[in-house]
Amino acid sequence: LKRGINMVETHEIRVGAKVAGSRGESFGSVDEVRMDPVSGEPKTFVISTGFWLMKKRKELSVDVIRQVNNDPDTIILDVAKNDFRRIPALAD
Repeated sequence: LKRGINMVETHEIRVGAKVAGSRGESFGSVDEVRMDPVSGEPKTFVISTGFWLMKKRKELSVDVIRQVNNDPDTIILDVAKNDFRRIPALAD
């Protein structure tokens, strides 16, 4: 089983999981997991953030995951809030 740079088992990334920053700030939830076509392992994941009309989707590499908690489903990133804000939104 392949693990990310931070030794997180990337197969545990689940759609709907809450996503939090390095200091516990809420970033949104996992909207989509994108797989590597060769290895079949998760490569990136898309976070849905914001509300209704202001909703944005941001794609991040699994390499930024610090920890995955399955009870409740929460993913902790190695990303500070200011850095997360600078990640461009996807043009859906």
